[in-house]
Amino acid sequence: GQSIQRALNRAHSGDTIKVHHGVFRQSAEIKKDDLTLKGAGAQRKHGTVIRPPKHKKRCEGGAGFCIFSRTNGTHIKGFVLRGFRDFGAIALLARKTVFLHNKFVNNGEYGVAAFASRRTKFLHNKASGSGEAGFYIGDSKQSRAVLKDNTARDNGAFGYFLRDASHGRVIENEAKGNCVGIGLINTGSGGGVRGWRVRDNDVRRNNNSCPPEEGAPPLSGTGIALLGAKKNTVRANVVLNNRPTTSTPFAGGIVLFSS
Repeated sequence: GQSIQRALNRAHSGDTIKVHHGVFRQSAEIKKDDLTLKGAGAQRKHGTVIRPPKHKKRCEGGAGFCIFSRTNGTHIKGFVLRGFRDFGAIALLARKTVFLHNKFVNNGEYGVAAFASRRTKFLHNKASGSGEAGFYIGDSKQSRAVLKDNTARDNGAFGYFLRDASHGRVIENEAKGNCVGIGLINTGSGGGVRGWRVRDNDVRRNNNSCPPEEGAPPLSGTGIALLGAKKNTVRANVVLNNRPTTSTPFAGGIVLFSS
């Protein structure tokens, strides 16, 4: 029930901070290398739940956990991050960040996101109810990201959103009930979208309807979308019953399109 941020401030590189079960109305910023933040689990009962604080102090009140510039080797394990305005958790200009066995529920923009970061790993997590995407990797020329054994259900536009990022793996994940299951999207802002291996994923019934936003068309009924992407491999996935519930140019199982 005490301050997670205070424990982080006092920690030394290589320390593990264990957070007891219960509901914590806090945000926390991580700026030291090689710290592990370990909750009691991502269960509804007897787990560790992080909710937005009543007074916005850390992460500008919009995110649960923030891993900031040049931080290396952060591990986040065993939390439920619920109801934040922007992100359940975010890594910005970070390296070797690992999110393991967490749940990201009903966060305003992304469940968990990594911007301009390298060697991020999303492993065995669940994301639902995110406004834009459950899992996001963006603005990373050499992301070397690994997304494995995650579940993205009933999010907004994307289950997994890989935007202007290259060189990573999306393996053995589940995407159901989103507008687009897995999106590899090149917006032309730099970084490209190339060198991804997308294999052994279960991508079904991504039939939600997302209205047009910021010049993008409406989205619905798309399993795996590659827009402006080059030299990627999409192999051995199960992609079934992705059918649009609104008119969209990108509907289909596996869609390739110029952006």
